[in-house]
Amino acid sequence: MIEQSSEVKRGYKVFIEGDLINLCIPSAEAIELDGWADWFNKISQLENTTHGVFPNFPETQFKILEGIRNRDKLVLLVCEKSLNRAFGVVSLQSVNLVSRSAEIAINIGNPELSVMPSLAALEAMALISEHGFSVMGLERIYAGQAYPSLLGWNKLLEVIGFRVEGITRGTFRRGHKVSDTVLIACSYQGYLKIKSTRGSLWGDRKTISKTLRSMPSKSYAQKVDELMLKLSEEHFKEVFNP
Repeated sequence: MIEQSSEVKRGYKVFIEGDLINLCIPSAEAIELDGWADWFNKISQLENTTHGVFPNFPETQFKILEGIRNRDKLVLLVCEKSLNRAFGVVSLQSVNLVSRSAEIAINIGNPELSVMPSLAALEAMALISEHGFSVMGLERIYAGQAYPSLLGWNKLLEVIGFRVEGITRGTFRRGHKVSDTVLIACSYQGYLKIKSTRGSLWGDRKTISKTLRSMPSKSYAQKVDELMLKLSEEHFKEVFNP
């Protein structure tokens, strides 16, 4: 691997221009200069993902780079604006143009190479989601997240229209640690409602920050979790405690 140089401006082509960050087209530079392969070797940062179980190699990442050109998924680099350095990757995967749906994912694996703006990851999610709705014609963008480990991140996503659709018990495993999975999604209709008042899913940092301050202190996921547990106890009382 070529030695990293944090002062060299990268040659990534901007695909979606953002407010705080840009989403750029992946290239070999991300592997050679910004350590794309190594993002998936930082075990302490990957505890809420399925990555980091086995080492990731540059050769593997080059194959992945080739694979994403097949157009069955959209993978973009999250880049800071000053030197265009990549510090993460965001994607729409499992794209189904029949059901008009896709799974969204993000990994911020290299924040030390840039002064990562606050809310940069949230803007990356908003930008690629908007592209999914407005350009790809998707109706639903969804994800599954470890719960309650990612409760704070889940609550942030509420401000760009992602809602909890359910919670599956004991379905996320990392080593011997078992937790729940919260299922979230953003719909095209929800996107249109936000766009009608904000102009886009993101709007701008000032609007997002103001909305975050006005949100309820308890997340929607927490409310759904508590209600599910209460309803389950009441509904199945005669089954489990006759």
